[in-house]
Amino acid sequence: MAKEKLSLKFSKQQMLIFLAIVGALVAGAMAYQYYLKEMAPVFIADFEGQPTAFRADLREAEKVEVRPDEETLYRQIVRPSKVVQNGSISFRQPLRNVTIVFKSTIADGRPNTMGWYTVQVSEIIKKLTALYQVKYGLTINFAVREVQSYDGLKGSNTAPIVALVHPDIADGTYVDVDSDADVITISGGDSLKDFDEATVKFLMVAMGVEV
Repeated sequence: MAKEKLSLKFSKQQMLIFLAIVGALVAGAMAYQYYLKEMAPVFIADFEGQPTAFRADLREAEKVEVRPDEETLYRQIVRPSKVVQNGSISFRQPLRNVTIVFKSTIADGRPNTMGWYTVQVSEIIKKLTALYQVKYGLTINFAVREVQSYDGLKGSNTAPIVALVHPDIADGTYVDVDSDADVITISGGDSLKDFDEATVKFLMVAMGVEV
């Protein structure tokens, strides 16, 4: 019995339509991959081999300004007891204490959003504890206290102060380092989202997290 041959013929117009559909599918897939890689919100990053979740989109937090620069912030908050540089090892007093301070925003007619401080304090303590215990095998002590003013704060190189500035009283979204006073200021912008992003930027620099 003779075998029947199956012959498919496409017109030029059908072929062009087919190629256009395939091209659109490929372009869409590539665009989606680009979105995931370069634009999609990122809330989880690798830290020392472990997936670590953050409160803010790391891509947005990355844009927060650090004054005067990120290297100064890193040197202020990351102080292990042993430093290896260019093959040589040096020892120094490590960071042992961090005091987190805040100023009340309770006022007549203003909603009580003091709980926003608690959110940031919890995030800072949790992440810095992980940084020092996991990476350096050190234990840090934390203290939290209310202040009447941010003026005149004074820490030390082994016990810096982290000043949280609530969005109700902040003048922008940024992280500022006063190396002379050993004070790091996290300014919360205009909203809880801004506050989260400023805090996460501080933690990204400290933990060496990049996106």
